Amino acid sequence: MKVKYRLEESDYLDYQLFFVFKSERINKARKKNRLIIPLVYLGFGVILFFLESYYLSGAIVLFGLLWYFMYPIREKNRYIKNFKNHFNDYFKTKFERDFTIEINDDFILGNDGESDSKVPVSEIEEINEIPSLILLKLKTGDSFLLPKNTIAEIEEVKSKLKEIASKQNISYNIENDWSWK
Repeated sequence: MKVKYRLEESDYLDYQLFFVFKSERINKARKKNRLIIPLVYLGFGVILFFLESYYLSGAIVLFGLLWYFMYPIREKNRYIKNFKNHFNDYFKTKFERDFTIEINDDFILGNDGESDSKVPVSEIEEINEIPSLILLKLKTGDSFLLPKNTIAEIEEVKSKLKEIASKQNISYNIENDWSWK
């Protein structure tokens, strides 16, 4: 099965955000960053409370609570901005380029207009399906990105990938309700 498609900036963004979302190390750091500042403010608030500066103590504790609840919004937007800047620096030549991928029982053949790659299906670590993409994560850490909206025969591609996943004992994860948080 051979398919042609184009990748947009949003496809690369979804790919990066999905793997950030799945990373235990990054999620642990995100939780830590969310808690540290409010705890510091809480500590200052308690100190000021014992120094009988009740209004300032309350204001600082309130600011810490606001930080705790508003930080996820700021962090979400910061990740998006940083990835977009990264794409503009390193991937802008890949936008609006035609990609071709051929999927058969033994190999995945990819062509991005500049280079070819031939990957045995045994090198696929997992397959993830999210609302906009199908991601073939390789054991090397690289991935093939298959945008659902630009591949006309996406249902045939899904069937073929599920067949390969079944034969090779590869995890096929469907996360169509995933969104970046």
